[in-house]
Amino acid sequence: MGKVLRGEAHAFPAAMEEFLETYKSQLLAQTSLAQAEQLMAQVNPQVIPRNYIVERALYEADQENDFTLFEAALKRYLKPYAPHEDDTFYQFVPEDADRNYQTFCGT
Repeated sequence: MGKVLRGEAHAFPAAMEEFLETYKSQLLAQTSLAQAEQLMAQVNPQVIPRNYIVERALYEADQENDFTLFEAALKRYLKPYAPHEDDTFYQFVPEDADRNYQTFCGT
């Protein structure tokens, strides 16, 4: 697969075959849905920091001396793979939350 990543297009079919064989063997090694879910939970966070939540938490803590959101968000962000009670607010982005939004890193 490394050759494909280096731009050697002719290596793609061989690399794809290698990938598919590895993928198939991994699928066969999974013995249950529960095992697959456990593996996914180890690499897929329940929550990720969202700009609008982080900024709101910092604003409320700094300007209003209210650390409620800051502490709740920090609790989740320190253990992003662990399920927390009522994570819905942290898991979904309002439709207009990032409209016309630009950070200094360009995201």
